[in-house]
Amino acid sequence: MKPLGIERGKTDRAKRPALRQRLAGMLSARYTPAEADSLARLFLEHLFQMPYTRAKMEGKALTQSQLHQLRAMLSRSLRHEPWQYILGALPFDALTLEVSPAVLIPRPETEELLGWACAEIRKSFPHEKPLSMLDMGTGSGCLALGLKHHFPEAGVSAVDISEEALEVARRNALRNKLEVKFLQADILLSPPPGIKLVDVIISNPPYVMIQDKAAMQPNVLAWEPWNALFAPESDPLRFYRAILDWADELLRPSALLFFEIHEKARPAMQDLLGTRAYQDVRILKDFRGKDRFCMARKG
Repeated sequence: MKPLGIERGKTDRAKRPALRQRLAGMLSARYTPAEADSLARLFLEHLFQMPYTRAKMEGKALTQSQLHQLRAMLSRSLRHEPWQYILGALPFDALTLEVSPAVLIPRPETEELLGWACAEIRKSFPHEKPLSMLDMGTGSGCLALGLKHHFPEAGVSAVDISEEALEVARRNALRNKLEVKFLQADILLSPPPGIKLVDVIISNPPYVMIQDKAAMQPNVLAWEPWNALFAPESDPLRFYRAILDWADELLRPSALLFFEIHEKARPAMQDLLGTRAYQDVRILKDFRGKDRFCMARKG
């Protein structure tokens, strides 16, 4: 790999913009110019632990150790590794979450789901405390921890089939000083005995269609866990039916169910929830205008 063109201790302000530009230029071998510049800024801000403009104004320079880190970050990026995995963490709602290839990277859409769910929970249960909530397929723990942050009195549980993912989720709970009960469980099987009746179930299950692979970015396909992304080609609603089986057993009357869904799944989800006699079924669009979130109330 070519050197980055900056020496240890160099503080000449004229050199620092060249570093960002050189870094962006190297990243442009795999990314658009705008993406490359954004990544260059992210990496430098991570190393400086401050906004790039502030580091520039204060005359900050990279140490030899930081240069070594930057070269490693560049190398990983050029192999399409997501920047979230490279940096090891990302903001989600009011939290900072560790992420690794063991878990799906939380998307802005999932943050939207959390916000909508919190608003609906407050409207539906204005005077009932403490509530009991369950996140199915928790991954990094983003939804479970987000619920616990917004409803500190609630009892929140979360399940995932992957013990590796649960280890990440537990570290995120410690990092954010939140108490959530994490259990290993296969949502395609019956609920384990450690889970009791709940007022809320929330889930972002695998829903991407296999035919969508052609349009997906290499950093997603090569790095993120497929079992958290893709639904079975022959049965794209398999996980939703399984979650509804859990909901039939675990949800209290008038309790709420929240899903993230595929943008093309609206009719199928409405039909599925209709066959289970759920009420107040609503579909909400995400910030891109795509049908993305579903809520239903148990009758």
